[in-house]
Amino acid sequence: FALPPVQEGKVALLAQSPYLRLALSPEVMRGQWATRLLEPAQLAAELAANNDADVLCIESNYLQSGDARKLLGRYLANGRGVFLVVNRVTLLTAGYLRELGFEALPPAAGPLAPAKFQYVLGNHPVMHPFTSPEFGNLLDVQVTQPTRLRSPQALPLIFSDTGEPLFFQSSQQPGKLFVSAFGFERDQTTWPLQPSFIPFLDLCLQHARAED
Repeated sequence: FALPPVQEGKVALLAQSPYLRLALSPEVMRGQWATRLLEPAQLAAELAANNDADVLCIESNYLQSGDARKLLGRYLANGRGVFLVVNRVTLLTAGYLRELGFEALPPAAGPLAPAKFQYVLGNHPVMHPFTSPEFGNLLDVQVTQPTRLRSPQALPLIFSDTGEPLFFQSSQQPGKLFVSAFGFERDQTTWPLQPSFIPFLDLCLQHARAED
């Protein structure tokens, strides 16, 4: 049997999370993903260059910028993947999330205990490998005060132990959109410290990537 050559994927990263930057660094993802770091001040040049990667990984706080919103929209319209990390919600970003089919609900009143992953859609291609313990236990992941998101069109892939959806896939546009309701920061989740994080990130980017 002969396998076709494997082509390294390309991901454009617009995020400050040190965990995302490390996980997508050449030291970790060489051969799987080549990462190009985007600078907020150079997004206009990125738009003009029209040199899009296979997948855009972006944190929601950058959606304050009109150029960032245009870039995300172009990726989806051209059939490319987007991994959107909702680490911060403002009136402007909430409005753009609504355009993507997501409603940001008000946070629950009062301090909340960290939520844990409880329900995972095990038959989804991204989540199915984690039914085996070889990739780590997703139920060990904790999340602190995630953004409460609702979407009638998107498919929730992960729920917390309180029933809140924490991770979605939306296919309403030509490109695939994955949305995380929490940021990958130390004060928002323990996931980057778990052995399942890098395999999950790799599988998610692979699934978001347009098929040849």
